Amino acid sequence: LKEIFRADAFIQARWPEPRLNGRSDQELARIDLNKCWNPLIYIENILTESKEQHWMSVSRNSKGETLLTERRRLRGIFLETLELNDFPLDVQASWLSVCLVTFLTYKN
Repeated sequence: LKEIFRADAFIQARWPEPRLNGRSDQELARIDLNKCWNPLIYIENILTESKEQHWMSVSRNSKGETLLTERRRLRGIFLETLELNDFPLDVQASWLSVCLVTFLTYKN
């Protein structure tokens, strides 16, 4: 049995971007982060999306490595399978199914 629910969700993903290591803050500020590699994260069980906001930012960790952060806020209608093992007393948890489309590998 399937359940449809509305949700307002916030997703954040962070990954290293070694090609930007060693760049100055001024250089990083001029880079179009949307043109950098992106893992193409998507929501698998979304049916309709009414609104989405998307932000990209760059930072450095304590080792000085450059990290890209993608933040997304979305509102939509989602689909989830009901588990009725204890019907009519069961409690349902609804989930967003987040998928990673691509992987990044580096060769030395």
